[in-house]
Formats: sequence, C-alpha cells, structure tokens
Amino acid sequence: MTAILIISIFLLAITSFAIYRSRRSLSQTETKHLPAQMRPVSLFGTEDLDGALTRKDREAAAIEAEERRKNLLRERALRGDQTSLREAHESGIAGLYDEILQTLIAQADSSDERLHALASFIAGSKDLRSSVLLAQRFLEFWKNAPVTLSTAEMLHLAALSNDATMYKEAVEAALQGWREEKITGLSVKQLSELIESEYWVLSPDAKRSGAGFILKQTLADARRQLHTTKRDGTTTTPPHPSVQTDL
Repeated sequence: MTAILIISIFLLAITSFAIYRSRRSLSQTETKHLPAQMRPVSLFGTEDLDGALTRKDREAAAIEAEERRKNLLRERALRGDQTSLREAHESGIAGLYDEILQTLIAQADSSDERLHALASFIAGSKDLRSSVLLAQRFLEFWKNAPVTLSTAEMLHLAALSNDATMYKEAVEAALQGWREEKITGLSVKQLSELIESEYWVLSPDAKRSGAGFILKQTLADARRQLHTTKRDGTTTTPPHPSVQTDL
C-alpha cells in the first residue's frame, strides 16, 4: 500500500512538471511573435526573455567591431590606400585620423611621387586636414622644384596643418622663391592674395596664439616686400594699401 502511494506521488510530480514545461515553452513562443514594445522584459532590464544580448554584450560587440574597422584601415594605409584617410575622418574615432595619416606619410617617405599624391589628395579635399610633418616634408620637396610644383598647394597644405609656425615657414619660403625668381605663373598680386587667403584656413585658436601673432607680423612684412620690392632687389613706391593690415 505504501509503495503504491509513493509511486502515485512520483507520477503526479512528473506529470505536473511536464505540464509546466509545456506551458512555459508555449508562452515563450507566443512572446516572440509579439511586437517589440509589447514583449515582457526582465525585472532588472538586463536581458530580454527571448535571450537577446545584454547591454554589456552589445557594448563588447560594438568595441570589437570598431577594432576590426580600425585594423582594416591600418592595413589599407600600410598599402598606401589614400581613401583610408577619408574613411578614418568619417568614422569619428578619436585619434584614428592622425594615426592613418602618419602611416601614409611613412609609406610615402621614400617616394616623391607618393608624397606629392598624398599632398594633392588632402589639398584637393574640402574637409581633410594636413599635419606639421606632412607640411614640412612637402615644403622641402617644393624647395627643390618650386618652378614645377604648385606654390598654392604648398601654402594650402601648410595652412591645413593648423600650425601658425608651419604656415609662417611656408610663407617665408614662398617669398624667397619669388625673390629668386623660382616661382613662375603667379603675379605679385596673385601671390599676395594667395598668402592672405590661406591665412584664414587656420583655426581661430591658431591665429590667436603667440605663434599666430608672429605670423601676422610676417604677413605684414610680406605685403611690404611684394608691393615695394622688385625681383632685382630695388624698391618702388608702394601702392595705396588695399589689403587690411589687421588680420
């Protein structure tokens, strides 16, 4: 009699458990078909009832995806792919643009052709920035061939570095090239306007810095030289000033 009672209780427990599992499975199946806003969620909000990723898992997945993207851009930069620079800029990932640009500069270090191509790619864009290192490399390249290389491109690249000292160095090099008659295709007026216009590419902070103050003095000297000095070193009567002196 006792054995029959025990067996009956055991069978009742198994039957109850089977019914519970069946109802639970059905409930979860129905829940999956509900709109997202109607699905029940955990009391603590860390995991959906249908087994979706937790917030921590999603953050880890995002970090992993970002790292894969950075590694892909690094690999492309090592191959000299200039478009990796634009994608680094558009990614908004802090520090990635500078890293990719540094890699591209290193790849172009042994080739004037690649250096010129990189400089032209940045100078011809509307939103990409240069760096002091790239501006310096291209300036040295320009000094060796100012007749054939673009003076406008050299000045623009220096301005895109957003460094007042670098732009001052570029302006002084352009003036020296003009005095030595190594710059062709630019009139005095065109060169003066070019130097002035590229100044405004610098950020307000760069213009307000101590180096920016020295740069303003250099630009004022440049105006006087261009409008009062002939290429042979003699002076002329300066025209009525038409360019503002207080930048």
